[in-house]
Amino acid sequence: MKLKYDYNYSLSDDESNNNILDDESYRLDIEENNKLLFNRKSSNYNNYSSGPNSSNRSVNDKSKWYKFMRKNRFYLVVSLFLFALFSFILLLVILKFGNSDKVFSSYCKSTQHRNNQNLLKLGKCWLNYLDVKNGDYSCTPVSEKRVDTYQYYTTQLMSTPLVDIIVPLYNTPVYQLEECMESLLEQSFQQFRIILVNDGSNNSLTNEYIQSLKETDDRFLVVELETNQGLPNARNQGLLKSTAPFILFIDSDDLLEPTSVEKMYWKLLTSEKVYFTKGHTIGFQAFNYTWKKGFEENQVFLKENQITITTMFKRVVFYNNSSNYKLNETVLMFDSSFRDGMEDWDFYLNCASNGYWGETIPEPMDWYRRKDQLTFEKDWKNHAKKEHIQTILKSKYPDLYNQPDNYFRIPSTTESFYIHQNEYKYESINVLSKDKPRILFILPWLSTGGADKFNLNLCRQLIELGWEITIVTTEAQNEISYHWLSQFQLITSDIFIVNNFITINHVPNFMCYLLSSRSIDVVFLSNSELGYQMLPWISETCSSKPLIVDYNHMEEEYWKNGGYPRYSIAYSQYINHHFVSSKYLSNYYKSKSHVNNDKLLVQYININSEEFKFNNTIREEIKTRYAIPMDQVVILYAARMVEQKQPMLLLDLVNQLYQQSNNGENFRFSVFLVGDGPLKSKVDEYVHRNGLSDLVKVLGDVPPEDMKNVLSASDIVFLPSKMEGISMLFYEAMSIGVIPVGLNISGQSELVTNNTGYLLNNESDYLKILKYLIENPKHRKELSIQCRKRIESLFSVDIMGKSIVDSMCLCNKNRKENLIRPSKFSSHNQPILKEMVMQSLEYHKVERENSKLWQTVNRQSIIIENDIEQHNNSPAKTEEILELTNKIQQLERALEIQTNEYQTYLKETEKLYNKFTNQ
Repeated sequence: MKLKYDYNYSLSDDESNNNILDDESYRLDIEENNKLLFNRKSSNYNNYSSGPNSSNRSVNDKSKWYKFMRKNRFYLVVSLFLFALFSFILLLVILKFGNSDKVFSSYCKSTQHRNNQNLLKLGKCWLNYLDVKNGDYSCTPVSEKRVDTYQYYTTQLMSTPLVDIIVPLYNTPVYQLEECMESLLEQSFQQFRIILVNDGSNNSLTNEYIQSLKETDDRFLVVELETNQGLPNARNQGLLKSTAPFILFIDSDDLLEPTSVEKMYWKLLTSEKVYFTKGHTIGFQAFNYTWKKGFEENQVFLKENQITITTMFKRVVFYNNSSNYKLNETVLMFDSSFRDGMEDWDFYLNCASNGYWGETIPEPMDWYRRKDQLTFEKDWKNHAKKEHIQTILKSKYPDLYNQPDNYFRIPSTTESFYIHQNEYKYESINVLSKDKPRILFILPWLSTGGADKFNLNLCRQLIELGWEITIVTTEAQNEISYHWLSQFQLITSDIFIVNNFITINHVPNFMCYLLSSRSIDVVFLSNSELGYQMLPWISETCSSKPLIVDYNHMEEEYWKNGGYPRYSIAYSQYINHHFVSSKYLSNYYKSKSHVNNDKLLVQYININSEEFKFNNTIREEIKTRYAIPMDQVVILYAARMVEQKQPMLLLDLVNQLYQQSNNGENFRFSVFLVGDGPLKSKVDEYVHRNGLSDLVKVLGDVPPEDMKNVLSASDIVFLPSKMEGISMLFYEAMSIGVIPVGLNISGQSELVTNNTGYLLNNESDYLKILKYLIENPKHRKELSIQCRKRIESLFSVDIMGKSIVDSMCLCNKNRKENLIRPSKFSSHNQPILKEMVMQSLEYHKVERENSKLWQTVNRQSIIIENDIEQHNNSPAKTEEILELTNKIQQLERALEIQTNEYQTYLKETEKLYNKFTNQ
């Protein structure tokens, strides 16, 4: 079926026939002074009146009416125009937002979502680019195993594309070209045009396929070259046909990840001095690898090319003025003399020599199809050819090679928050069609942890219940923050780690864009500080008005006077519904605020008991792998290694138990230590220093799919956290029959009862309880059986998913039936809103700098702690240790300055908030 997008409108037959100009009763005259006069062709009015003098009255009345009409016709025309304009705008609003709300409302009215019948498929593969050695390189963007739970298509194409995708081809095998086109057509950003440059292909199958593309979708523009002129010239011909403000190149056998175009578009849109961008590259087919180098390699480009040509450019790189089509003769064209390769290397150096350079988005975006090994060695390991090319490049760009420090850099700019939405007009572009309700998750990261596992479980439930999911992370700064990214990629492709492609100043605008682009029905906020601080902006400024809900796991009085629940309470007026993980936390909300009971719901995080079942075969395999006797008790600690989770307390207890057992002669046990974090190196050092390496197995971060196997090999799960909601680890452990031990804090007692585990009031009791459990296998067995029963009967994950959906549906219904809430900010208070948003962004900048400094201080401290003994015994190292000490002191001073700035911003924000709430 051919997809036509017709932007021309005409009168219908009926409208044409009723045109006033064709009415037999009137004639339109145009006088010399351009006045319009409507004159009767016939003056016989008497036929339509009765009674004496009726004719005169009729004529007189009509004469007065015509005089009135002529005298006031300007006002009447303006009134009619304004009425028509208002009607048109109202129609647009109904078309744009009415359908979105209709999808959600219809979904809630039906009972189909209760049947867990999802027509879209979860993914069966992913490429974990954090562990590329073990990656599945058959999991390409067009693989049948890829996730297919989000539909990217639109019927609202703009008349002028925002991105031109130039694809040169010459006799490309049809299956490779099909895969390339599929990866382009299924992009999340749909406002593009594909310019296919057929460089004289003589393969009939290839030519037939190209013709079929033209007849299928009007977004294809095919440029036919009679003879093969080479790759550089083919790209140039595509450039001559381009009209979009952004231009993307891709070879006809390569592929793109589904959100690549959208992320590159936003990167360039919001970066004034960045002229082109690309992501990391995945090589596949003949041989596989992940290439993480990019434009940051800078001067290395002088020696050899570092990247593929799959890059998006700003139009200004090729044109004198982005608003006209006159090519810039000094910087644009690919050198057609490079017919045998390396034309992209030459082009990047050409850009650098003219003051243009780019930045890399640090995530995989393009898949580069690798040829056989012989072709690879011919093209890339031919040193003579490379040296010859380099000689040519040195002669073309002498200044670049002689003074490289003056090039390959992005000029520093002072970015500010663009407070006016009209800066980009982003909310009217790329509005995707939909037939399922959509939810946007705003999360801090996709890391290892109980809150993250809950988010993962909820996403799976929502997909099964017929939702489409978008995920935005606001706090992730390093690879540790992405450890569970691959698990979320099995659920949805619509994932945005915003720090990878936009600065924090542009996050609020990007959020408004996403809400409009996806027609989001529900925003689900959890543990994102920036997410809470953006709520006034989202509610008051964004044109889309979704339902907003949040979920909180625990209060944290020691962190920002209450942690995320404090933020939740403070921003409650912008939140339609609060979900909390326990009755304990619900009571905390009520004690700190006047949150309406109807707005607050306890929803336990629950667990999939079928996924977490005891497996004796796995238990034996793991114990054998770590040389643990089958009858030996295993204590599991699995948490992020931070002060709050107290991993060092665990090690002290383990050391005491070991010493009490006569160094293991009376009874033996083993410990699995799972997790990562700032204290990881300190944990490793303690284990080594105290001779506990045979007893304590430090496993590091364990993938979520392997966690149930570690639990099957364990008998006791020990979590000595200072603060904790109802721990996800306890849910999973009890489902398998592993006995939980921890402090009686928050809502833990709502899950762990006296016949399923131990919740203690004092840390001093830990040693006694652990020793008792180790020595009493019969008691462990009794507790284990009760753990499993309790989870199966009361804490099923299916109950959790349906309960949250039902609550969101009810909340949406109540919101529609009530009057729209008045805005807290009237027009004269808008400056306060803007100031609060800007203060929040500045605060996050300072906090991120603080975090970097803390990490540096910790690294330097660990170096000194680990090497202090060696340095003391080696006089030659004295100077080095003094230098390291001075470095730490400098960093600590810088950290103190940053902390003071942070406190200042925090106080200012609190003042603004108090001013706003007291109005």
